[in-house]
Amino acid sequence: GKGAAENSAYLLWSIGVEDARHKELIDVSTQKFCELLKNWDLKDLRQGFLKKCLQLLRERKSEFQVIVIIHKILDIFPLNSYPGLNRRLALETLDEEENF
Repeated sequence: GKGAAENSAYLLWSIGVEDARHKELIDVSTQKFCELLKNWDLKDLRQGFLKKCLQLLRERKSEFQVIVIIHKILDIFPLNSYPGLNRRLALETLDEEENF
């Protein structure tokens, strides 16, 4: 269900992005995390994770994984597929992160 998928997304995020002790799992967990975000039930989490990615880039932490995740999130729903929704989401996120 949605709860299990959401918990899995947070777990994979922590392994792939926040926990440097598991270097051998970074690629796999980042890939699985991005696959989970494709789930329609988790669409509401995307903006929050995008904000976390921007914050980590600002702090110069986990840059490679974060760039991969940003790319994958943007690939899930390309702007030309849902121009109003995604453009609004991107603008809101960037407006909130104006110091980036």
